[in-house]
Amino acid sequence: MVWSGPLLHAAAVRCAGQLQQLDAQNLCNFAQGPASSSYAGVALLHAAAEEAVPKVLQPSPQEPANTRWWLVDSSSMTQPLSDALSDAALRGASHLQGQALCSLADASLPCQGQLLLHLHAFVDKFFKAWSPTETWDAGHAARAVSSFEIDSLGLHGSRRLCDKIGIPEASPEFVLRAKSKLGERLRACQTAPPVHGWRRPRILAYAEYTFTGAQTKRGSLLFENGLRVDGWVADYRWLTPTDLPLSRWVDRALCAEAQLLTSLCQQRELVNLTGEVELYTSSPPCLSCLGLFFQFRGVFLHATLRFSCGLVRAWEAWVPL
Repeated sequence: MVWSGPLLHAAAVRCAGQLQQLDAQNLCNFAQGPASSSYAGVALLHAAAEEAVPKVLQPSPQEPANTRWWLVDSSSMTQPLSDALSDAALRGASHLQGQALCSLADASLPCQGQLLLHLHAFVDKFFKAWSPTETWDAGHAARAVSSFEIDSLGLHGSRRLCDKIGIPEASPEFVLRAKSKLGERLRACQTAPPVHGWRRPRILAYAEYTFTGAQTKRGSLLFENGLRVDGWVADYRWLTPTDLPLSRWVDRALCAEAQLLTSLCQQRELVNLTGEVELYTSSPPCLSCLGLFFQFRGVFLHATLRFSCGLVRAWEAWVPL
């Protein structure tokens, strides 16, 4: 079925009067239509947000994170809903699934400080199960990720894990340059939404590197997630991605970070040199890419990898229907 603007509007009007019959999960599912399509049902999203408040207060620990996810991404968070999410999250924090906890900890909820304490305990527990030895064990990492049923630790969780595996933050000066580069790339590729279409997330990674040998070698790289149009193919000789439990259909070799680090590994003249790589991504990395960070250090034994990331999920490309 081709969803035209008038048809979407008619469906939205018909459904708006039945929002009170939906639980929080179905409110999320219902809102995904206008939120992820080119139909801008702002009033409808706000109505769904307000209706979600009493639903969130029901004792289902997974629902707060699900509700928060689409409301934040669709810019429909209201203060009453933020307070309701905070209250529900605090009461169910000890029972939240890992992915839900990571998502909620990154939200600017009133209870963020308390959620971060729970998050740090969760990441520490995950690290004990996932932590690599001297060499990377892909099977061991995959089993740990699968048992915890999590794809990403989010902004704060990823920083906690990076600290534990010895990857410091990138310098503030580099982060400013990286944000400028990513902004230029997004503006250059910006397209208007089609009459009918869906949005996909765009995640960008930017790095600058300096290596010292007989001569100093400097350079920069910028990659975007997804299929490459220039004939690039995945190269698994040095870095092994991890299949993730919540998105098994995604080829993690096509993550922006994976493409960038693989490109550096292919520059074999740099491998034995002393140097530094600073990396910034527009969104928090998935657990596959965090594993690649560890593996990268095993390839570049004399280089320091520094990493920082943003929390931007709204950079999107429009895909016509």
